[in-house]
Formats: sequence, structure tokens, C-alpha cells
Amino acid sequence: MKKLAIVTSTRADYGLLYPVIKRFRELEGDDFRLLLLVTGTHLEEDFGNTVEEIESDGFRIDFKVKTRIVTQKDIDIAEIIADTIREFTRILSEEKPDGIMLLGDRYEMLGVATAANVARVPILHISGGDTTEGAMDENIRHAITKLASVHFTTNEESRRRVLQMGEESWRVHNTGSTSIDNIAEEKLLTKKEALSDIGLSEELVGKGYIICTYHPVTLSESDAVSEAEILAEVLEEFADEGYFIIITKANADSGGSRINAYWDGLAEKKGRFRVFSSLGRVRYLSLVKYAAAVAGNSSSGIVEVPALGVPAVDVGDRQRGRTRGNAVFHAELEKEAIYAALKLALSEEGRAAAKNGDNPYGVGKSAEKIVKLTMEHLEEGISISKKFQIYGREGL
Repeated sequence: MKKLAIVTSTRADYGLLYPVIKRFRELEGDDFRLLLLVTGTHLEEDFGNTVEEIESDGFRIDFKVKTRIVTQKDIDIAEIIADTIREFTRILSEEKPDGIMLLGDRYEMLGVATAANVARVPILHISGGDTTEGAMDENIRHAITKLASVHFTTNEESRRRVLQMGEESWRVHNTGSTSIDNIAEEKLLTKKEALSDIGLSEELVGKGYIICTYHPVTLSESDAVSEAEILAEVLEEFADEGYFIIITKANADSGGSRINAYWDGLAEKKGRFRVFSSLGRVRYLSLVKYAAAVAGNSSSGIVEVPALGVPAVDVGDRQRGRTRGNAVFHAELEKEAIYAALKLALSEEGRAAAKNGDNPYGVGKSAEKIVKLTMEHLEEGISISKKFQIYGREGL
């Protein structure tokens, strides 16, 4: 029997892994078993206890791996990574899966990848080769790439970057982003249903609504709350112009809890602001579909939002360097720049760009490709012994 483990630690990576997990679970039988390991903020009430979403989707959870989650100081992050290495090394050494699938670039995933290497379990990595120059995730993502044995990239530029890192070409596959699968395959809610689900109505939101997510810029020396305040000043101006503001909270990066406390305080004072720990996969996509625009520095603003035909404003440095289409408008972390970019996004020109924009992240069927290629690799056996390759430009 072949055994594959998949790890999810946040609402964000679960949304991207959902179509992959679904397909692997459909293949379970005498010859194949999927182990689903849930950890990180999924198990935390302050972050929406999103393990409940996984359970409501009907997925069997094989391991709930609880680690500390406080992220106020650098040492907190280091201790989370240490906890993760210890717990996952124990599980992987006992279960001995034929491979473990990880997505992205979270610090806890670096802990899982380290544990997999210690336990000599081959890693299949999704989303390697992406670039986010303003975040610690950039370094972690590339580190996981070098620890991994098989790579599923979301776009062609990322595939070429993974090859530049010396990976053998047969290990690297451009499968596109599974977020496009979710958009193509999920039955999304109507606007009325989506708003009603979060206690709003079309009458209340009036002119329309803007969705915002702002995460800490982990390579910045500036204070996370002062950054959020700059964005909030702009959002307040648009609220005064008649837009409603829907905020989804920051992740568990250092400074994230302070940003979240700031948003909670702001929403108590501002009637046209609402704050949510998590909207869930289907509800989030449904709300984005009918949004006037999306603003902040989440990767979903670059990958998923344009695929729904909605303009996005990418603020600051966190996602700098990430491959994007022409419906994503960048703004430096300055009030005037953010206001101008959001004004453009909300204009007829911005809406037209979103409706007709290009998308470098594929057209769907990504999960299907990932599952097919994974099963082929598992059948052949995945070697963790790699040869460093040097290519000419034409070889990339």
C-alpha cells in the first residue's frame, strides 16, 4: 500500500489544498491511503477554529497536531518551529508515509519539511518558485524547495525559478494554481446569500463593498499596526463615500495579533466596517465575486481575485515580485498611493481590466494534474537523493 501525508496549517493553505485532498480521498482503497494532518491556526479559537470547516467538508482528520501559537516575538516563531519539528518527526517516523505534501511557505511548514528530512520522507511541494520579496516567506519557500523532491509550481515563471535552483527537470511540474479549480468547480453563493451569511444585506452595504486582508510585512522593521493604520485611513475615506468595508484578519505571523486587535477596535467605532477571523473557502470566494474591489497584501488578491473578474489593489512590499496579471494594481504603503490605486480599481477602467485581464495561474484542472503526477511518482518511488543541475538559459 502507498501512503501519502498532507499537512494543512491555515485557512489559506486549506482552501488551496481542498480540491487535492478531495481527489486523493476518492482514490483511497486497498492500495492507497491518505493521511490528513491538521495543525497551526486551524486549532486556535482566536483564528476562527477553522478545523471545523475541514470537518464540515467531511474529511477524516488523521492527526491534530497542537503546537504553541503565540507570535509576539521572534523567539515565539522559533519555538513554534521547534515544536513542529519534534511533533512531526515523531508522527512521520511512526507512520512512514511514502511522501508528504506541503503547500507554500509558512514557518511551520519549514518545521514540517525539516521533520520530513529527518524521517527521510520525500516532500512533494506545491507553490515553489513564487516570489514575495517583502516577507520572510520568500526565504522559507526557497528553503522548502531545496528540501523537497517533487515540485508543483503555479505558473511558468515559478517553474523556471525552481530549475534555476538546480532541481532536476523531471521533478518539476507547472500545474497551475488549485485556487482556479475552486473557482471553476465550487457552487458559489448568490450575493444575497453571501452577505446574509455574515449578517449583512445589499441594502446595508449600499454602494458596494471592499474586502481587505492585511498581513504583517515580516521583513520590514516598521510596526505592523502603523502600516494597517495607513490602509485604514484610506478605507475610511471610501466608507465615507458609501462603500462598506469587510476585513478578514491577519495570519499568525509576528505582529498579526496586534493588527487584528486594531481592526477589532476600529470596527467597534466605525459602523461601515465588519471584521471576521475567517470567512471560509466558499463564502470568501462568493463575497469576492460580488465585491467592488479587494485591497491589502494577501496572495489571494493576486491569484484568486483576478480570476473572479474583480480588481485588486496590492499594498506594500509583502507580495512584491509575485507573478501577476494586469488587473492587480500595486500601491506603495502611502496613503495617497493607496487611495489612487483603489480609485483606479473602482473605476470603469479598473473593472474592465479585471473582466478582460490575463491570468498566469492556469485555467483549472490543477488538482487533477497534481494527483495524477503524485500517484505516478509514488508508484515509481521518490528518491530523496538529488543531483544539482546547471542549465543554460535555453534549458530553463
